This record gives sequence, structure tokens and C-alpha cells, in this order.
Amino acid sequence: MELGVEFSELFRTILIYSMVGMFIFIQPQAFRSAGFTIENILHFLLPNPRLDFLNFQLHRICLTMMVHIVFFPGFFVALGIVCGRNLFTITPGNIVEVFVMVSVLFTSAGFGFVGYLMSNDFEGHYVMKKLKKVNADWHLLSRDVSREMMDPFSIKLVDSNESGVYVLDNYLVRVSSYNLEIAKLEDARFTVRKVLDHPLRHQNDDHQLILVDVDSLTNSFKSFNIHLQSRTIMQLIRDKIGQEFRIPSTVRMNFSLQDRFVQDFRSVISGNQMFEYRSNEDLDVCFGCMAVPPNVKITKSCDSNDCSSCSCRPTWCHSCLARIFATEQDQEHPETWMGGRARCPTCRSNFCVLDVRPLQVIRED
Repeated sequence: MELGVEFSELFRTILIYSMVGMFIFIQPQAFRSAGFTIENILHFLLPNPRLDFLNFQLHRICLTMMVHIVFFPGFFVALGIVCGRNLFTITPGNIVEVFVMVSVLFTSAGFGFVGYLMSNDFEGHYVMKKLKKVNADWHLLSRDVSREMMDPFSIKLVDSNESGVYVLDNYLVRVSSYNLEIAKLEDARFTVRKVLDHPLRHQNDDHQLILVDVDSLTNSFKSFNIHLQSRTIMQLIRDKIGQEFRIPSTVRMNFSLQDRFVQDFRSVISGNQMFEYRSNEDLDVCFGCMAVPPNVKITKSCDSNDCSSCSCRPTWCHSCLARIFATEQDQEHPETWMGGRARCPTCRSNFCVLDVRPLQVIRED
């Protein structure tokens, strides 16, 4: 049986369509930053994630499946345009037309599967079983999660390919292109399974790939794992959830001098007076880690004349500000760091640890 098209036409179509496939399946960070994602382009087909987050994710998963399913017959549509003829036929007479028929059957089966997942208010969706283990009324669970998503101090680690980890007051949610995992924090245990160092990582650089297992204490959810990009992120999540990560003796995790200083810095500023920040808008993410909202505010609270007032809006989390503070100290004498001073990264005003106050955001709606 002959191929059915010129090889040059097939090669040209594969080359062009592979670029389309990179956008659809891989979604590089540059594309995401520009807003070229499935959920952004087809947002009008999805519910509002701020109002009903889990319902949005169920729709997003099904929509992603449909776009990926259509990709395969779409290739033969593109090939037909390049060849200048229709390749879709009921009686295939060459290799390409056989593959066209297979792609149509695959698409029909795929759409049927997605239709089954969406039927009866997603009752047959495989994610629904996970949600109902956490709360039998998944709509109530979705309202709880959506409300906690509005908290400016929730941690949202969104990666490429529509995946991400959301750490809320009572829940941890991990989403991917085709799946969603959810854990209630009071029922979760976090264990560091593996730590991978970058081969060119600097000694004081905390960027590592940390694989963390999330297990249920009562078997209310199936174990899953999350990937964290640095020890700083792990420490921020630990502070948020209020429990330590278990690190088995077989896992080697080296904490730098700066890591230990960050912990001491946090302990000191937690005793400072809370700063009430009133705003009708959500804060941006921390300028340093770009992962969590700012949670501290520099404001003169000490009696020293060497410190000055800072009128900058909150832009840093305590971990990043602690690292900035440490870099401006005498590196040969770390025992003096806590008593030193640094400059505000934005306005260059001098401050000490007594001037760093935990942030309390008060929404003015």
C-alpha cells in the first residue's frame, strides 16, 4: 500500500505541527507568561476559578483532554491543506488515509470518554472519588477551597503545563494537566523522599529539587508527591502548614549558614508587633522568591538613630528579606548578623530586625 502523499509534504507538515504540539503539550514558560495557555485562550468555556476552584479544575481537565484529543485528527487536516486535497474518506486507499480513519475513531472514543466524565455533574470523573473522600459534599469542599484561595497568604506554586501546588489554610491541592490531588492538612504527613542538587549549585545557593511525599494519616486520600524547587520554598510551606517535614536518615539535606539564619530571623521577628496593612487589592508575590505573597513590613520600631523610616508597600516575604539582610552583614562573623543592620532593597532605608514586623492584611472591600 502506498503512502498517499509526497514525503516532502509529510515532512513539512510534521515540522510545522510539532511546533503546535509544543505549545499544546509542553507549554514553555515563555508561552505561559504571554498568556498562551489552553485555559486562558478558552477561558469563556470554563467557570470562574475564584468562585468555584474545584469545579473549574474539573472543567479544565476535561477541556484539556478534548484539545489534546483533537490534536491528532488536526494533524491530518493540516496535512490535507498542505497537499491540497481532502484526506478524510470512508474507504481508505493508502497508508495516510488508514491513519486518518484511526485518528477519527480515536477522537470519537476520546470524546465519548470525556462526555462520560462530565455526565451527572462529574459523578463518573476519577477526580470526584478523591474529592468525596475528603468531603462527601464536593460542592461544599469547593466553596471552602475557593474561599481559602482568596487568602493573600496562600502559597501558589504554578509551573508550566497547567500544573501547580496550592498550600491553603486547611488544604493542599496539586493540579496537573489531567489530574487533581487534594489533602486535608490536619490529616497529612510530609516526608522528604529525595533531594537532587544541581551539579553547578553554589555552596550558599539553596536551589534544589526536593521530592516530598504527602501521605494520609487516616487513609482518607491516596498518597501523592509534590516537587519543590528550593529549601526556601519548603520552609515557607512548613511555616504555612505548621508542621515539620520528616527527613529520613537516608536523605541527605545540607542546610547552609543562611538557612539557619533564616530560621533564627523568623523566630525573632515573630515576637515583633504585628503590622496592619489595609488594602482593597491582593498583594503581589514576593519580589525575591516570586512564590508567596509578602508577609512582613519594614517600619521603624526601634530606638536607634541609625535606622530610618521606610514607607514602601510590602514586597518581601520573611525568608527572602532574611537572606538579603544576611548578605549585608560581615560574612566572617556570622555571630554578629542578628545585631546588624541592612538597607531596604527598594528605598535603601536602614533597618534592623526590630523594624521587621509580621504582616496582617485587612481587606477593605
